[in-house]
Order: sequence, then structure tokens, then C-alpha cells
Amino acid sequence: MQTILIAQTEEWNAMLKFVSDIVDQATMDYTKEGLKVSAWDPSNVAIVTAWINKAAFVEYTIKKARIVCDIQQISKYCERAGKDGILRIEFSDRPDPSSMKITLNGIRAYEINGFTKEASKDTFEYDATTGACITDTDSITLVAETLKDARAVDPESIGISMAEGCLKVSAKGTTTKYHSSIPITDQMISAAEDRDDMVGMSNQYGPDYLKQVEKLLKNAEHLRMTHKGQNTPLKWEVKIAQNYQIDYVIAPRAE
Repeated sequence: MQTILIAQTEEWNAMLKFVSDIVDQATMDYTKEGLKVSAWDPSNVAIVTAWINKAAFVEYTIKKARIVCDIQQISKYCERAGKDGILRIEFSDRPDPSSMKITLNGIRAYEINGFTKEASKDTFEYDATTGACITDTDSITLVAETLKDARAVDPESIGISMAEGCLKVSAKGTTTKYHSSIPITDQMISAAEDRDDMVGMSNQYGPDYLKQVEKLLKNAEHLRMTHKGQNTPLKWEVKIAQNYQIDYVIAPRAE
């Protein structure tokens, strides 16, 4: 039997809640490095991937397992363990188990059937390297507030661009225009990033998808925004704790 044991934490719940707010079905990949939860949103506009390092778990004896499951159910069941609860998740020794067992506080248990492989959609890695890295939490909060400001004018889309050392956000409603320009200072940008790489991206994105980004940034300790140039998806890499990271990739709107 392959087993993991995790103490209920804000980070674990936040990760499950974020993914389950976007999709109902997700692929859970357990490897020797840790857990990856990934899924496409129903409109095929966004991909969400959550990474949890095995160091986050009290016990981790899984070598390899993949199961496609109802992530909304998983999130709901884990909440039932309570704020300081202990969760034990068990699989058979097969690399593609058809079910999983979640035991709450050593007593109450849910046995959950997974979906067949055919019911899932393969995910892919979006390896974008051009962009900006923001490690200052006040600046991350400013990015979230700027997105919220833009949504306030009720636009059909929100423009995001990286140029001239700035992150620019703009929106146009029926009667109001909004624009903001956030300088990416040396204190905000990682030493490994090249400021010149920020030039060359200006796209429109759906407000509902950026609303999810606002939620994600509430608990962020580290933000990296990357892209592959004009008319390419924008990847939000958000570290919410030492062993937790969520990547959210949003495709631009066709204008």
C-alpha cells in the first residue's frame, strides 16, 4: 500500500480550493519528489498546476501513482478533517490505481473511485522564460489590487503588457477607462532575470480568469510572470509557502 500523511494546513486547503474553484476534474500525480495536481479549465483557456513538495507531508511512501479524480470532492472531504486534522491518503501499489482512500483523523474514511484515463485530458508544461519575478509581498499585493481596479470598470477584457521596465494594466468599460503602470524595480526583480526580457508582450485577457489570479495572489510569497511573446499565454507562477507552488497559465483573448 502506498501512503501519504499530511497535517491539515492553510496552504494545503488553499491549494485544493484554488484548483477546485476552476475545475471539477483533475489529475493527481504522485512521484518521488511530491504531488502534482493539474487540469485544464472547461473552456480550454487556462491550465492550473499545483506542486507540493514531499517535504510538506508528515509521511510519504509513494513511489509513483496517478489518478484522475473529482478535485471538488477531494477538497470538500479534506475540509471535513477540521483545522488541525490529520489526513491519510492511501493507494494500491499499482502506478495507475483506480481508487483512493482518505482517512480523517484516523477514524472516518472516504473511499473514492477515480475516472478512467480516457476521461482525462493530457496536460503539458508551458516553459516560458521571458518575464518578471516579484519577491516583495507589498508589490505582489499591488499587482492584485491593480487587477481588481481594472475589473471594476466591467470590461470585456483586460490588457496586460510588459515594456520599458513596467508592468502595465489597462481596461475599458462602457463609460470608463482604467490604466496603471507598475515599475519593476531592482528590489522587485530577481537577480537572475534580465530586464530587457520584459519587452515585447501586450495581450488581452478575460476578467474572470484574472479574478482567479487575484485570489491566488492573496497568499503569495513569490510571483513570477512569464510569457513567450506577443499573442502567447501568460504564466503566473505563485509560491504560497515553502513547499507549495501554483502555476496558472492563461491564453490571451483573440481581438
